[in-house]
Amino acid sequence: MPNALATIASYSNPIEAGIACSRLNAMGHLAFLENEYIVGVAPFLEQAVGGVLIRVRPEDADACREVLLQFKPCADQEGRAARLKDAADPTADPAVREA
Repeated sequence: MPNALATIASYSNPIEAGIACSRLNAMGHLAFLENEYIVGVAPFLEQAVGGVLIRVRPEDADACREVLLQFKPCADQEGRAARLKDAADPTADPAVREA
């Protein structure tokens, strides 16, 4: 699938996800949020939809993960790093498997 996107991170807070996505876009990467409205309106569905996802082009995924690992918008650096490591598993994202 030539237009597939890779998921590089998952956030439980739409605001934090938006800040991280804006950071990636400001650095020249094309990044998108998925599920931000669902989680914002119905936070109890966060686990059901997988959180607010940051999606990027598969060829930019590694560089974007590095940016997010260095980016510290809040004190929960350990939790975010763990989520990024989980998202880095290529078998976790069907778009990466097919690319």
